[in-house]
Amino acid sequence: MAIAFGWGLAEGTLFFIVPDVFLTLLALGPLGPLLLAWAGSILGSLAAVLLLFRWMAADPGAVLNLIEALPGISPEMIASVTAAMAHHGLPWSPLLVTGGIPLKVYAVAAAGLQLPLASVLPWTLFARVVRIGPVLLLALAVKRLAGQSVRRHPRRWFWGVILAWTGFYMIYFQRMGW
Repeated sequence: MAIAFGWGLAEGTLFFIVPDVFLTLLALGPLGPLLLAWAGSILGSLAAVLLLFRWMAADPGAVLNLIEALPGISPEMIASVTAAMAHHGLPWSPLLVTGGIPLKVYAVAAAGLQLPLASVLPWTLFARVVRIGPVLLLALAVKRLAGQSVRRHPRRWFWGVILAWTGFYMIYFQRMGW
């Protein structure tokens, strides 16, 4: 759970690889540790949003400069999310939450708009469940369909998951910019 918490915190602030990578690797094993890790990653995401809110209150220029320098994030992305949130509020639609915009962008936009943290934290929980949940369900479905193969060849499945995520990120960063 500590690794997942740290990953959720890191990805919610300055890291750019989602905790889903670690969680889908855990999905190759028993369900209990996976669910605990998922909860840990969500707690880490909540801590990240809290941290970004506090940091934005102290030095918004520094935060925005740092976030804009991360792979897959641009000033235009932050401006677009900020404008949409100024007009519509937080995106409670699952389709918007799964659109490839990192949590940290929503967090700095919400903080910049001075949205109440009391509304942003429940939205963060919703966003993490809606975005990560389907990935984990897919991983568990593949594990179930693969059956004995996962137990007999765990190393192959480990590297298969790593390869799948590598392919995903190659496409993502090509589309979103490195």
